[in-house]
Amino acid sequence: MDLLYDLLKQSGLKTRLLGHRSFRSRLALEFPCSKSIGFHVVTQGECYIHTKKKIIHLQKGDIALMARGHEHIVSSEAVLPEKLTTLLEFEKVQAPQESARVTLVSGAYQFWYAPLHPLFNELPDWFVLPGERMHVSDKLAVMLNLLSDEVRSPQLGSQRVVEGILDVMFSLILRRLVEQQAEKGESWSQAHQDPGLRLALECMHKDITHPWSLDELASKAGMSRAHFAQKFKKSMGETPLHYLTLLRIQAARELLSTTQLSLESIAVQVGYQDPFGFSKAFKRLTGESPRDFRKQDLLTQAAEWRFS
Repeated sequence: MDLLYDLLKQSGLKTRLLGHRSFRSRLALEFPCSKSIGFHVVTQGECYIHTKKKIIHLQKGDIALMARGHEHIVSSEAVLPEKLTTLLEFEKVQAPQESARVTLVSGAYQFWYAPLHPLFNELPDWFVLPGERMHVSDKLAVMLNLLSDEVRSPQLGSQRVVEGILDVMFSLILRRLVEQQAEKGESWSQAHQDPGLRLALECMHKDITHPWSLDELASKAGMSRAHFAQKFKKSMGETPLHYLTLLRIQAARELLSTTQLSLESIAVQVGYQDPFGFSKAFKRLTGESPRDFRKQDLLTQAAEWRFS
């Protein structure tokens, strides 16, 4: 089972392509991404990402992934100009007669409500992959070359091709990041690398409605009950049953947001026998009741920056 695919889907991931921008003059482009994670790929020239804490210099071939909620500014200069340019204003201020100095391709992936899965707590604010460190046979390098070709010489269907390439690159970047975080000892990334723990995780992801017991999961992992419980807790920082609850509530939020199903029906679909137990677990993890979550979600569905 693809755990990364499942956790992104159940976390309420929504996709919107920001497209590619060519800087033909000294501009600073503002990215208001309080609810999104995303990445920038430089296909021509060099640029600077201005964050609250630092300035990140990117050159052709470099990729920068940001964690959710990191608003930032991209500029063609290390020093910001006095006036910033919003995404909506950008196209109006370009000078077509000038040759492009920088070409930036960006993808945004929105989690409107804060994702519960521990992987998102492990993401660094910024993760930069220098193009010069990628071997020509690296999958990301191959995708980067395809992306650069499509952006430089667009043909029939190029928009669709670019969208597909960005989705592939996003998954490859996250894969690279999980591998790096596992080496640092981060909880979910590290547990995912352990064959036994990964089997237990896959079981819970495959069937969140099943009343998994510690004995069952230990058996799936090929460990004794005591060893499995200790190893899971040490790696993940939480118990297997708490992780299962997290998966259930995460799935419930997606159903509350995207369907009109009753609370009773949603409770059953995510593994609870009654709506009371479901509501209690939901509030314990999210700080609000399922009804309040759905009401607030409906109020914000028409927000300007919310992806459809």
